[in-house]
Amino acid sequence: MLIPDPEWPPSAGNISCAHAVPVPYPLYEHLGWRPDLDEMRRLITPKTRAIYVNSPNNPTGGVLTRADLEAIAALAIERDLWVLSDEAYEDVLFDGHEQISIASLPGMYARTIPIYTMSKTYAITGLRLGYLAVKDETIRERVRKILFYTVSNTSSLIQYGGVGALSGSQEVVAEFRRELAARRDLFYEGIATAGHGIFTGAKPAGAFYAFMKIDPAWTSPLPNAPSSPSWAMTEFLIKRCRIGCVPGVDFGKTGEGHVRFCFARDRQELTGALASMQAAMAGVSV
Repeated sequence: MLIPDPEWPPSAGNISCAHAVPVPYPLYEHLGWRPDLDEMRRLITPKTRAIYVNSPNNPTGGVLTRADLEAIAALAIERDLWVLSDEAYEDVLFDGHEQISIASLPGMYARTIPIYTMSKTYAITGLRLGYLAVKDETIRERVRKILFYTVSNTSSLIQYGGVGALSGSQEVVAEFRRELAARRDLFYEGIATAGHGIFTGAKPAGAFYAFMKIDPAWTSPLPNAPSSPSWAMTEFLIKRCRIGCVPGVDFGKTGEGHVRFCFARDRQELTGALASMQAAMAGVSV
């Protein structure tokens, strides 16, 4: 199965548990954290059975364009492949970007397994409520079997919460998106100063993460710092700034030299974190 990198290790483990072989395809920062589709084609072999796509993407915030999805769809039809489409952040998009499900393209619903969650759209992560939209009856039956032998069922409390979210006014979704855009802009404007030039990266087109590149000249002032730049920065930010983040390399080798911040926290908390970063970074040179 082809799977994007960054994002590689967490998803790769699940694929391996199913006795499949994950094959990473890189996402490139200069392409807006999108894949090189010619490279993706070259990675497909007679053993390939599926392509995994995640748009908007975690951790990068990249969003596949309609042209990207049409090319992947054509490739899937040509090579008779399944597509697993992770659309968890379908409602978290900025700057006029649009979400297009690859399953909506001609001939694709029959060979696509779209995966959705209410965690992001309605900010109910703790409820762990998601759903699939699968046309193939055999796959639907196998999904039911997996659910029966894992979670067994979803509690009535969580189901009522989901019904409430869907039946209520959907203006809350648009309001949440506007607020996330404001928090994104606050974070990026602040880190330009607070990071003292050590962090760079374009604002994401979707999701609520800042996948920032670390200046290669930066070195950690902490003793016995990890050799990985991503881990060294993560450790420094936690110990000196009390800022939690995730090392980019944990999402795959393409993510090395980056860290992932989450800007979904409230504005006061973001402002405090940026102030802490600015103070700690003031004495760190590159």
